[in-house]
Amino acid sequence: MNKRKETKEFNRRLSEHNMKRAIKSSRIMAIVIPVILAAGCLSRWDNQSLKIFFIIGSVFFEIVQIIYAVILKVQYIKDEFDIFPKLYLSYYAVTIVFMMLGAGCDIEGFGSELFYFVACMYLVFVPILNNMERLFFVAGQTVIMLSMLLGFRINLRCLIDVCIIQIGTIIVSGYQHGMAVRIQRMSMKLKRKTDTSEHDALTGLFNRRGLESRIEAIWPFCERNKIPVGVLALDIDYFKKYNDALGHPQGDECLRQVAGVLRNSAQRSTDIVTRTGGEEFLIFVQDIDDEKLVSLAMKIRNNLEEKAIPQAYFGVSRFVTVSIGVASFIPSYNKNFKKLYDEADKALYQAKHNGRNCIVYKGSVYGRIRNGATKVSTV
Repeated sequence: MNKRKETKEFNRRLSEHNMKRAIKSSRIMAIVIPVILAAGCLSRWDNQSLKIFFIIGSVFFEIVQIIYAVILKVQYIKDEFDIFPKLYLSYYAVTIVFMMLGAGCDIEGFGSELFYFVACMYLVFVPILNNMERLFFVAGQTVIMLSMLLGFRINLRCLIDVCIIQIGTIIVSGYQHGMAVRIQRMSMKLKRKTDTSEHDALTGLFNRRGLESRIEAIWPFCERNKIPVGVLALDIDYFKKYNDALGHPQGDECLRQVAGVLRNSAQRSTDIVTRTGGEEFLIFVQDIDDEKLVSLAMKIRNNLEEKAIPQAYFGVSRFVTVSIGVASFIPSYNKNFKKLYDEADKALYQAKHNGRNCIVYKGSVYGRIRNGATKVSTV
C-alpha cells in the first residue's frame, strides 16, 4: 500500500472511530443531561437568573443531543464518509461549548470546578483529533472559559485552578492523541497482515486459511440455530491444457477473471468465495434453500459464459467453463464441514464424469451432459 492510500485509509478509519464515539456520546449525553437538569432545578442558587439560564441551556442541549444522535446514526448507516469529518467535528464543537457554559454556571453558582474538569476529560479522551483540530478545540475551550471567568469576576484562586487544569488538558491531550494514533496505525498493520495471510495473492479471494477461520466462527452458530449450509466446489475444465497451450502468465489472468465472476455472482455478505488451490475454487453459503443453491450455481455458469474467456482446448467449449459439485445439509453432531466438503467434492467428480461444464446436486445434473442435452438429468 503506497503512502497516499495508507493515509487515506488511516483517515477513513479514524473518521469511523470518531463517528462511533460521537454516536455513543450523544446517546449517553441524552440520558445524563436530564439527571443534571433535575439536580440543577433542585439545587439552591443564589443567582436566580443564572439558574434559569442553566435550565434553558440544559433543555436546549438535550434537544441538540437527540437530533445529533439521529443524524449521526443515519449518516453512519449510509456510509457517507465524505461528510463524516464535518458532521462529527460540529457535534464535538457544540457539545464542548455547552459543557463549558455549564462549567461556568457551576463555578459561578457553587464555586466548583468539577464540571469544568469533566469537560476537559471529555475533550481529552472522547474524540481522536489531529494536532490542528486538537489545538483549535483546546484554544476555543480556553477562550470561552476565561471569558466567562472574567465576566463573572471569579476570584484569583479559582482562576489559577482553572489555568492549571487547562495546562494539564493541553499536555494530556497531546499524549492521548499520540497514543490513540499509534494504536490505530498498529491496528491497520495487524489487519493488513491478517488479510495477507488469509487471502490468495493472485485472485484476492480467501485462501484455505481464511476459509477455515471463518468456518470456525460461523459453523457453531449455524449448528445451534439449525441454519442450512452449502458448498459449491468448482473446477476450471481442462485448465492444465489451457496452461500448456497459452502459458502460465495467461493462465494466471484466466484465474483472476474466473475469480471475478465468482465474486460478482456470490454477492451476499455471508457468502465466502475461496480459491482452494490451482484451478479449484469453493463457495460456502448459509441460510439458502435447494432452489436458490442451484440458481446460484447456474448463475455462475451463465455469467462465465457471458464473460466468454477464450479456451485453448475445445474439449467442451470454445470458452472457459467450470464443473460444479454442490452439497448442503443442516449442521449437526455427525455433520461437520469436512463431510459437507467431501460430498461437494464427490458431486464435482460426477460433474466431470458427465462431460464437464455442468452442475451436480443431490444426484441430478444441471446443464451440459455427454449427449449435449441442457435439461436436468439424473446421474
